[in-house]
Amino acid sequence: MAEEPIETLAREIEEVLGHPLSTHEHLLIAVTHRSYVNESNSGEVTDNERYEFLGDAVLNLVVSDFLMERYPGEPEGMLSKYRSSIVNERRLATAARDMRLGTYLRLGKGEELTQGREKDSILADAFEAVIAAVYLSGGLSDAAAFVRGHLNEAIELAETEGPHQDFKTLLQERIQQKYRTTPVYRLVNEGGPDHSKVFESEVLIEDRVWGRGRAKSKKEAEQQSAQEALRLLQDESDGTDEPHSSKTSNEAP
Repeated sequence: MAEEPIETLAREIEEVLGHPLSTHEHLLIAVTHRSYVNESNSGEVTDNERYEFLGDAVLNLVVSDFLMERYPGEPEGMLSKYRSSIVNERRLATAARDMRLGTYLRLGKGEELTQGREKDSILADAFEAVIAAVYLSGGLSDAAAFVRGHLNEAIELAETEGPHQDFKTLLQERIQQKYRTTPVYRLVNEGGPDHSKVFESEVLIEDRVWGRGRAKSKKEAEQQSAQEALRLLQDESDGTDEPHSSKTSNEAP
């Protein structure tokens, strides 16, 4: 008899932990997107948004504890920058892809049609929800082992590359030098439940959109848009790319 997908996911997690989870029931909730619940006729199906909320808190605690231990002499500001370079949507989505989490997601038909299994936002949220499931099943020690097991590459990159750069400051310096003007940031979308807001931002240079970002804080979304603009500046210097076409303020990137 074929193994149920959720049991396969549990087994893969248990291989990382080195021992069985006490229960698998939380994992089913962790992989259930709200679109699946909205299309379900059963009132007993629960989405993963509450687990995402808990998993986000556990993730930040685990990474903060690791950084405190690894860098005993660093000030709070520097530790926060290191954490931002590890805990962000792009890194979490990459970790989710590495464990093939998208194949286990329960999505509504609409999300299936729009490639929901590959969306960074859905994958990152599901990864946090799975952290919560592991925490609820085996406690903080299991959650820490899971996080370190799946975010080891991101942690190593943070140590190799240094803490998250201030892309906004770097962009401003380059734009003032090249164009004699200042980048302008605008919030183009804000959505999601109150406990897990998502902000979408874009940066304009001389009324043209040069970068877009999407994150759980306005500040991080602006940093992402600045980082993309810096890449486009480099591409422009190399003659390989063009900035985005200008959009109105209420269009999502």
